[in-house]
Amino acid sequence: MSRRLRGAGISPGLAIGRAVVMTQAPRPGMNDDSAGRGAAAECSSAPGDVAHEIERFERGVRRASAQLEEVRIDAERRLGSNEAAIFAAQLLMAQDPSLAESVVERIRSGLVTAECACIEASEEHAAMLAAIGDPYLAARASDIREVGNCIVRCMRGDSRAGADEAGADTCEMPTGSIII
Repeated sequence: MSRRLRGAGISPGLAIGRAVVMTQAPRPGMNDDSAGRGAAAECSSAPGDVAHEIERFERGVRRASAQLEEVRIDAERRLGSNEAAIFAAQLLMAQDPSLAESVVERIRSGLVTAECACIEASEEHAAMLAAIGDPYLAARASDIREVGNCIVRCMRGDSRAGADEAGADTCEMPTGSIII
């Protein structure tokens, strides 16, 4: 069976192969729902784990930032600065002090794991952007969710923020990307 796919190519040429559509990875410690953003389940952390959870989050941000910077440099080299701008913006989102404050506050006050705190905070920030009503800013809401996912994968210790079964680097590929 043959099917034509349309989109923006990231490299020149023709590709023939099995297509894989990137989907959002299940969110850790969350009950699964269709969007992967269900109610918290097993997100709790012990009071003595607060410093450890904060350090895990900070380490995840450092890893995600390093990876996004690598991707930005590669995209700029291969595609130009306009196309690389999205990764520069995602790098800024990963390093956003407001996001970090939200995550740390959730860890301290709610005694939750770093993953759950990051998911909740990135979702809250994304929802605020989406609620503004501007189509451009609404599109950036999905970028914030992607950055949150990237940080979570890095917190888990994935060497490249979680290569999927097709070998694609999911920190680089937005949800909904089609990879061949």
